[in-house]
Amino acid sequence: MDNSIEKLRSSVESLQNENIDFFVDLVDNLQNKKNVEVVFTGTISNGKSTVVNAILGNNLLQMGIGSTTAKITYINKGEDKIIGYDNFGKSTETELNVESIKAANEDANHDYIELQMNDFKYPNITFVDSPGINDIDSLKESASYAYVPLADIVVFVLDVSKGLTADEKNFFDDKVIKSHKDKIFILLNGIDKVEGEDLSPVLNSELLEGYKLFPVSAKKYLAGLISDDNTKVKESKFEDFLAYFNDYIYAIDSYKITKNRIESSLESIDKFATIQIENMIENVSKSKQKLEQELQENTLLLVAEEKKVQDIKEELANEIQEIKNFISTKLQELNSEIENIEE
Repeated sequence: MDNSIEKLRSSVESLQNENIDFFVDLVDNLQNKKNVEVVFTGTISNGKSTVVNAILGNNLLQMGIGSTTAKITYINKGEDKIIGYDNFGKSTETELNVESIKAANEDANHDYIELQMNDFKYPNITFVDSPGINDIDSLKESASYAYVPLADIVVFVLDVSKGLTADEKNFFDDKVIKSHKDKIFILLNGIDKVEGEDLSPVLNSELLEGYKLFPVSAKKYLAGLISDDNTKVKESKFEDFLAYFNDYIYAIDSYKITKNRIESSLESIDKFATIQIENMIENVSKSKQKLEQELQENTLLLVAEEKKVQDIKEELANEIQEIKNFISTKLQELNSEIENIEE
């Protein structure tokens, strides 16, 4: 497959198309995937970390206002520990607790971190907690976008009390994101803040058509879970999402999904390449017509200039003739005067 990827990359290199390059990289990355990946994303302060904690069933990840996920964070089953990785792949291990996670997130030497949990209830599955899509650090934002096509499931956390923000509209209107609707779950988080309000403007938004939507309150669910308050748990409606989420995860055929993603990416490469080549042919045709038009215009200009030159030549010839006639007349007058003097 590696050799085939290089051949594919070489064959489309001359097109210099960012969309095609993106899907070639995607195919390359998909073929190396091992675990099923669940990516959590959304705009800053929408409760993304709270959602992850709610699924995990504890307050492990830092929650609060602003960007609390500074690094791409991988969560999977293993010994209870945090592993921080730098840009060179070197790692450091620390004890798994809230304070250590916060410190690892803030450590400038860490490129990304991995949380291993002994009681993680999803074996062979990796949770990926990504920074917000509107993070002020563009590198973090681009990382969040890049993970969506690679993921097997995407949980997008949207604050229902804010409606759709400009960043979210741009996200869901993105052509790459649109092509992955089938695996994106949208949590309309924060229903506890909008009790009794009409949610139809968000639920019926044209941009969200075709996505799986779940109005929830991750905060209320987590609080109810920790305090053993079943009323809060039910009011949060988080269990509705969790049931669907778990069924979806356990029904995943990772090989089949990866195969379909690769085939879909190859189809996208073919589509973009076909469109670009057709446009190039059309532009060549247009260029030929433009050249012919310019040639015709220049020919007309040349004819007009030649006429001007001819007119100037004729005018000059007439002036020369008039001068000759004037000189001839003056010579005749001079000769006549000379003859009169001699007589």
